[in-house]
Amino acid sequence: MKSLVPIILALKIQNCSYFYILDHKYTKSFVIMQIFINKNKMKNLIITESERNEILKMHKKKLAKSAIQEENDIKTPTPTGVSDKLVDFIKKEEHFVPCVYDDNNGIPCIKKDWKNCCLKGKTPVGIPTIGYGTVYKPDGSKVNQSDSDITIEIALEYLKSSLNNLAKRLLKIYPNLNQQQLDALTSLCYNVGFAGCTTKAPNLSAAIKDNPDSKVNHNIKPNFLDFKNSKRRANEFAIYNDGIYPTA
Repeated sequence: MKSLVPIILALKIQNCSYFYILDHKYTKSFVIMQIFINKNKMKNLIITESERNEILKMHKKKLAKSAIQEENDIKTPTPTGVSDKLVDFIKKEEHFVPCVYDDNNGIPCIKKDWKNCCLKGKTPVGIPTIGYGTVYKPDGSKVNQSDSDITIEIALEYLKSSLNNLAKRLLKIYPNLNQQQLDALTSLCYNVGFAGCTTKAPNLSAAIKDNPDSKVNHNIKPNFLDFKNSKRRANEFAIYNDGIYPTA
C-alpha cells in the first residue's frame, strides 16, 4: 500500500505543476484514483481512503488558488508605463515653464515670475530644464540653454516621454510593481534623479526588491519618505500605498 508522501513526491518528480482528478473507485481496502497529470499523462494511484481525501483537499486548494490568480491577473495587469493620473500629478507639482531655465533656481522660477529665469543662451549653474521640469527631449537629447521656447502641448509630450522612459528602467529593476507603485516611484525618480532613487538609495531599493507591497513590508515607507520635499514624498507614498492621487 502506498503512503501519501511518496505519492506527492512522485507527482513532484514528474514536474506536476497541476493535475485533474478524473475518477476514483473504491475497493474493500483501498481507492484507485485516476489522475490526469500535466495535460498529457494519466496515472492510476492505489491509495487508502484517507490519502484519497488528502489529495482531494490538495486538488481543491489548487483550483481555488488558480481561480484567485486568474482573477488577480485580470484585475491587475502588468504596467508598461505611467498612468494619466500620474502625468496630471506631475504637471501640478512641476508647473509649466515654456523657456529653458536653470534647475538650480527651479523652485523660485516655477512659483514666481518664470520670465526672469529664462536662460536665453546663458550658461546655467545647474541643468538646463524646460516645460514640466524636463531635462531630456523625446529623441533622447538633452535640453540645451539655447533651445527655443515650447508650447504646453510639446511640454506634455516631453513630460510623458521622460516619465515612461523612467518607468521602463524601473520595471527592469523591479518587475513586480503594480501601476500605483510604478507611478509613485517614477515620480520620485523624476524629482531626485534615477540614480538618486535607486543606486544612491540602497535601503529603499533593497526593501522594494524584497517585497514591493508596502502594506506588508514596513521597511518601504520610512525609506521612501527619507528624501527632501516632505510634502511631495507624502503625496507620492499615498499613491504607492493606497492608490490615492492628490488632485491639488
